Parts: sequence; C-alpha cells; structure tokens
Amino acid sequence: MPAHREIDSLEARVVGVLVEKELTTPDNYPLSLNALTAGCNQKSNRNPVLSLSEAEVLLVVEGLRTKGIVGASYPSSGRVERFHHSTREIWNLQPAGLAVVTELLLRGPQSLAELRTRASRMHPFDSLDALRSDIDRLVQKGFVRELSGSRVMRYMQLLSPSSESQGTQVTDRPAPAPTQSPGTAAALGGEVRSSSLEDRVNTLENSFAELKSRLDELAEGLL
Repeated sequence: MPAHREIDSLEARVVGVLVEKELTTPDNYPLSLNALTAGCNQKSNRNPVLSLSEAEVLLVVEGLRTKGIVGASYPSSGRVERFHHSTREIWNLQPAGLAVVTELLLRGPQSLAELRTRASRMHPFDSLDALRSDIDRLVQKGFVRELSGSRVMRYMQLLSPSSESQGTQVTDRPAPAPTQSPGTAAALGGEVRSSSLEDRVNTLENSFAELKSRLDELAEGLL
C-alpha cells in the first residue's frame, strides 16, 4: 500500500463518514464539524462504536488535510466551516469500489452478502456476481483482500492496517448445512427478517442524526 494511501483507524472512520454522507444524504454534504462528529459516533452502521469529541475529530481532520484526502470550505450561505473528501482523486476508485471500501472502513471485515446488503445504500449492486467482480478489482489494486479463517468468506480493507482488529468484532452467520431440517430453515428465515429490521432501524437512526445535526447548525447560525 503506497504511503499516501495509508490511514489510521480514526482517519478511516472520518473518511468513511464523509463518503457515506455524501452518497446517502448529499443535501447535507459537505459536513460541519458537528455533523461529522455525530456521524463518527453513530451507533448504527459502525464497528466499533466510538465516542469522539469535536476536538478529537478536528485533530484527525487536520491530519487528513495534510495528506490531501480531506478539504474544508465556508459555503456562501453560512458561517460554519464544512469538510469534504477527495478520495476519488486520491484513490482513483469507481463508485461501486468506493462504496465497498467505505463500508469496510466503517464496519470492518464483512461477507459478500453483508456487503451487498449494506453498501447498496451508497451504490446499487445488481447481483452478488457483480459485487464479486467489483471486489476482485479492488483486490487487484491492493485496496481489499480476502480474510481467511472463517467458514464464510469475508473481505477486509487495506487502507487502514491498524483497523484489522475490528474483524474480531464482526460476527458471521453460520453457513447453512447441505440438508436442513424445518426448524433450521425457520431459524435462518428469522435471521433474514432480523437483518431486514436492523437495516430499517439503522436508516431511521441515520435520519435522526442528520436532522439533529441540521438543527444544531441552524441554531449556530441564529447566534
């Protein structure tokens, strides 16, 4: 991994949040320090969950600015400094690849099925085969590698080697046996429904975090 690409675990969180918010809530992007901190500390779509102060996030941002990965600006419509990323130019990734890498930065190692479900909020993936082709390209470019030692194939990002320990915090669902009893099939169906419910809750939590950030910014503008 070239030195200009490599980032630490906190930088990975900040970059991941900036890309995620641009792709999922573009009307609120670039992000204020308040919104960026809230995104870093979200309880949904994050592994591990962090509790960073604005001062800590700002310190991380300054490090990313020296690497050319993050920039800042003052929109003409407001007095609050806002931050944006330059990952497309720095890492030369296509939209599908950027969504996959971002998901791995935010949640750590994941299986192909998990990546398709979770990264699709940032970029649509028509099938697992299409996603696998995108991941193969990322592997060839040195952004992603397969993670061995699990019954389910998982992938991890290589931009932030210090984040590799996050893999121990991501739980894989067991692979189904070749033949399943009715009880096993029902249990697996329950897991799918539970995963769908979790995604809905995550979406609601994201929307609430964005609304709170916008209200905080409006309050700042009135002071």
